[in-house]
Amino acid sequence: MKEAPVFTIVAAMDEKRAIGFCGRLPWNVPEELAHFRKLTTPGALVMGRRTFEAIGNPLPDRDNFVVSRNMTETAGAVVCRTLSDALSRAAETGKPVYVIGGGEIFRQAFPLASSLEISVIKGVFAGDRFFPAISEAVWNLADETDFGSFVFRRYSRKPDAARVLSGTLRANLHPGMRVSIILKKDQKTGKRTEGMVQRLLTSKPEHTRGIKVMLADGSVGRVQEILES
Repeated sequence: MKEAPVFTIVAAMDEKRAIGFCGRLPWNVPEELAHFRKLTTPGALVMGRRTFEAIGNPLPDRDNFVVSRNMTETAGAVVCRTLSDALSRAAETGKPVYVIGGGEIFRQAFPLASSLEISVIKGVFAGDRFFPAISEAVWNLADETDFGSFVFRRYSRKPDAARVLSGTLRANLHPGMRVSIILKKDQKTGKRTEGMVQRLLTSKPEHTRGIKVMLADGSVGRVQEILES
C-alpha cells in the first residue's frame, strides 16, 4: 500500500494571517527571505502557478514542482496537474518536501500536512490572501524564535485520537486519509476515484462507507473503501 507523502507547509504571514496582496508579498523583510532560503535548501518545493510566476524563476538549489492545469513545461520546474501528483513526485526525490503557496494550494494542503513552518511578520498589512487558522486542537507549537522583524513558529500535527485500519468501516474518517469514492456520475458503473480526503461533507455515527467527502482535487463522492491505515 502506497503511503501518503509526508510534507511541511512553509509560509510567511502577518499578525492577521495575510499572506499576499495583488499577487505579491505585502512586506519587504530580507531577513525572512534569507530564513526561508536556509530552511528549504536543499528540498523539493511544491507551489501553485501564481506563486511560481510571482517569484519569477525556479528557486535555485531546490527541486521546483508547479501545480497548474494549463501551464506548459518550463525550464527548471516540473509542472503537475494536481497537488496530489506534485506531492508524490516531490517525495520521489528523497528530499524534504515543502509546500510554499499560494492561498489555494495552502487551502488544499493544510488538512494533509504533517508540520508547519510559519514566519509571522510583525504588524498588519493590506492583504487579499490569507493563511488558514491554526487551531490548538490540531497543532502543537513545537518551537518559537523571535528574529526581531518576525517570529518563527514550528508546529507539528497532534496524533489522531484514533486511526482507521484499511478495510474497516468505523467512523474515524478524517481529512488526510486516503480513500476510494464513487462520484455521482459513476454510480451506475461503480467506477471508483482514489484520493486524499479534504473535507467531510456528511457523517454517520457507526460506519464510514457512504459518507460524502471532498477530495484534495475537488472531487465529491461517497466513500467506498479506506485505503490508508
